Amino acid sequence: MTSPRQAAVWPTVADESDASSGLTGLRRYEETDLRLWLTETTLPFQDDASRNELLTMTGGWPMNVNKVAEDLSRDQDGDARVDPLGGLRLHLSDPARADELVAASGARADEVLHEAWRFLVRELADEQADPQEVAEYLAMHAESEDPAAAVLRAAGLVALGYRGLGDVVDVLRTLGLLVASTEDGKLLVEPVMAAATRAAAR
Repeated sequence: MTSPRQAAVWPTVADESDASSGLTGLRRYEETDLRLWLTETTLPFQDDASRNELLTMTGGWPMNVNKVAEDLSRDQDGDARVDPLGGLRLHLSDPARADELVAASGARADEVLHEAWRFLVRELADEQADPQEVAEYLAMHAESEDPAAAVLRAAGLVALGYRGLGDVVDVLRTLGLLVASTEDGKLLVEPVMAAATRAAAR
């Protein structure tokens, strides 16, 4: 088991693994996960529409889902039952809380991931691209005049253990920060974490 601090080696491990070993990313909750879990609880979100709202608001990130569950379990006056996602909305609007979520995601595990994620949130948040195109966007950024982008050049990548920008894209996918569209498989920036990143920067 490794943490995002060893993220640079994940793509190599995945390439070199065989049937007896492999890389399994810790993933966000999906609709099926939530449905199976919620049926065993007395929490709201027992129908498809409310579960979809929960998934959209939390992004499936365990910290967010846990926050909603904790708010509802602690609720003495019934306020959380009226607006079960209100506490999370308020929580994520706080820059310090948003910052905690971003830090926990692994987006800042090293300088390469931090800069790549910062750039993608700023420039690719409303677009979709295939993995090669995302790597090309990062390469163009690496050669820009932004001094923070220099870490995405070959020397910076190698110093932290990445073989190239393709590895960086793979790691961002493993972390759940880049997600594949269900329509065409193109990658998009995960919207809840992108919003938290912007909130944390305020």
